Amino acid sequence: MLLLAPPKRLQVAEQLAAAGVTVDDLELLRAYIGSNEPDEALARRYLCSIVMDPKRTREALDGLREFQRRRTAAASSRSATHYPGFPSPYHTCACECCNALRGQGIADKF
Repeated sequence: MLLLAPPKRLQVAEQLAAAGVTVDDLELLRAYIGSNEPDEALARRYLCSIVMDPKRTREALDGLREFQRRRTAAASSRSATHYPGFPSPYHTCACECCNALRGQGIADKF
């Protein structure tokens, strides 16, 4: 938002408030973008491009919340045991090793 001139910042803030976007919502977006984009300047630009349009902001928040809901549901449906000889990360395993591999973006094996 610092990329915008002060009057435009106020206008965007008013539009977001009218759309029901809270500070916590903006922090959620900022944290997600920051965790996936190591370049801070690019991360700020991505965030700015999303919040410039309240409709796009709402869509991004809805999509992010759905992603988190599905990820939480998938993680809770796994068992806690990894059997020797099974590929890693195995789709039903919630051991520390499999979770670390998923965190690196490696797809589950079946």
